[in-house]
Amino acid sequence: MEFIKKIDGSGLRYLDNGKEFIEFLESTFPMSEIEGDRLVGYMEGHGYLLGHKDGRLYRGDLCYRADDIYWETYTLYDAVETVRGWNQGFLKEAGIDLEAEGASEQADGDRYTAGLWEDKKILDGLSARICHKEKREINRIMKRDTDHV
Repeated sequence: MEFIKKIDGSGLRYLDNGKEFIEFLESTFPMSEIEGDRLVGYMEGHGYLLGHKDGRLYRGDLCYRADDIYWETYTLYDAVETVRGWNQGFLKEAGIDLEAEGASEQADGDRYTAGLWEDKKILDGLSARICHKEKREINRIMKRDTDHV
């Protein structure tokens, strides 16, 4: 992992919201503003920032040391899977059995769990799209490598 200490003027830009996330990703991966907002929001809620520099995504740890933010290279996949894990943890803490039949109805019991369940659907869809894109990329590379045979 590559760590970068926060330095003013270093060119690293924070992603404050979903719109900025969409702009950063541009044509590499389509994402809705809601999806981006969920990722940025969960990260901030857990003491992290997302940022970018030179086309690379970074995660900044706000709790690493007082008055310093330490940045590590990060992938979109890692961001999504980390946030999905936090969301699932919140649902479990709220007493929702994710494996049980009728879990979505159980989550509709109050506003908090209903919101978490909505986040779960958004994050699961985002994860599935990332995995699908990665499989397409692998297949494209494999096909390219066998075209000359």
